[in-house]
Amino acid sequence: MKEQFNKVLNDISNIVGRNKSFNHKLKNGLFNIYWGIKVNNMLDFKIICILNKIIELIKLGNTITILIADIHTILNNRNIPIESETKKFINNLWNLIDSYTLTDEERGKINIIKGSDFQLDSNYILDMYKLISIHGSVKDYCNEFDLDINNISFNTILDPILQTLDEEHIKKIIGKDIDCQIGYSYNIKQHTFSKKSMIKLGYKAKTYILYDIPKTLITNPIYINSNNFISMVYTLNTETLDFIINTLLDNAKFKKIWADNEIEKDRKLLDSMSKDNKCQIIIKLKPNLF
Repeated sequence: MKEQFNKVLNDISNIVGRNKSFNHKLKNGLFNIYWGIKVNNMLDFKIICILNKIIELIKLGNTITILIADIHTILNNRNIPIESETKKFINNLWNLIDSYTLTDEERGKINIIKGSDFQLDSNYILDMYKLISIHGSVKDYCNEFDLDINNISFNTILDPILQTLDEEHIKKIIGKDIDCQIGYSYNIKQHTFSKKSMIKLGYKAKTYILYDIPKTLITNPIYINSNNFISMVYTLNTETLDFIINTLLDNAKFKKIWADNEIEKDRKLLDSMSKDNKCQIIIKLKPNLF
């Protein structure tokens, strides 16, 4: 258990709002954690990265709520047939989750909900108005997120506000407070904004567990169910290839597809591998994702 906890802790890149009891609660599985994701018929590789982390957190005993942000999705894509796409996306997520080796108790610690289950509630909408009114001018908002005031849309303003409110109002559905949110370090401005905003609204600030991810996977997402996944892999730099391989090796380890010693052997050989060899490992590991 100690080794498992140390790996979980070492994998975390940033913790916003960390308190003195953080390590104790994380190690003993006392956290209610949530992760939010927008609907997409293409499965971004970053999902696998986060699912690996979720499995590790569950094995420590923590509970996870996955929020399918259907209303957030509409803000960015008003033409999407949201009900059918959300249903399909949730099925895809469960298929990915069920490909891991989980006990019934561990699987029971994962709950998937939709944003529309609570984001249209009158209290949620009232808090949205409050947060808009207390945050300040659009110029202040742009400064907060390093945005160009001459090139900003209403969605860009509203999306982080809704994301901030989600972490408090989810409890209407799951019946308990959220302690932590997981996400990526490149979104640290959002999480810092959320922490400050929760306090302004009179709510308890949350803790944010953030992971690093190569910039290439942020600016040019790779979709694991895309027909050109393999060809895209050959265009990646060494840092990104190594990240993908380590993520896939972790995935294989959780699913007990390869022996641990074989996985660690491949991991140690990464520095000496050619780019072609690395791509071949990715091709070999990819079918294990589903």
